[in-house]
Amino acid sequence: MIQAEREADDTLRAAYERFMDEQEPARKNEAGKDLVRAIFGKDAIADHG
Repeated sequence: MIQAEREADDTLRAAYERFMDEQEPARKNEAGKDLVRAIFGKDAIADHG
């Protein structure tokens, strides 16, 4: 269980850092979606196409 928590924390931190560092709007949008998924789960954002 602790390993899974550590991996989830690492994923969240990486997604946050990527979002904060990204400057290009389209890539920042994708990084934001990854951050939301890291926080709320992989199904947090509906994929429309």
